[in-house]
Amino acid sequence: SLSSDALDPASIEIAAKVPGMVATHFVRNARPGEKVRIAGPGGKYGLPEAPPPGITGFLHLCAGSGVAPNRGMIRNAVARGWQQRHLLIVQDRTMEDALFRADWRDLVASHSATFRVRHLYSRTDGHRISSDAILRGAEGFLNLKESWAFVCGPSQSRPEGPSFMTRAQNILEGELGFTADRIRAE
Repeated sequence: SLSSDALDPASIEIAAKVPGMVATHFVRNARPGEKVRIAGPGGKYGLPEAPPPGITGFLHLCAGSGVAPNRGMIRNAVARGWQQRHLLIVQDRTMEDALFRADWRDLVASHSATFRVRHLYSRTDGHRISSDAILRGAEGFLNLKESWAFVCGPSQSRPEGPSFMTRAQNILEGELGFTADRIRAE
């Protein structure tokens, strides 16, 4: 997944899950200076070119490596001085599984007025995405009625219930009143 913020055209950052054909090649075989052809990103999962009118915040609901594209979006928006607030709620199995922990800490330290992160650990703490977790994270920080939501994570159902994507979208639409036009899902 692309995790760059597009601020430095000379570099690109990706998050790769190993094993996997492309990821394995980059981790084990790629050498400095190797030429790589990249297309994209494609689709509608991304911030618009300019801050949307009437939107005061962005809620990012992510699980696992689904946080990668959100990293780039958040870093890009805060670097460009967008006034919208970003609340990232990221669900990982354990703290050790969480991607970009140092980045989030540094971003909070330098942009606490516009960025907040909340970690949920499903395996070690039993915490999963829920309307309560979203409401607690947003309280006093993000007006959910004036926000867009970005949702990215596993779409496979689990033995304990529906997938992260299904749960998150059901919470947003069914419990928190988000309309489909205010939700971007990948």
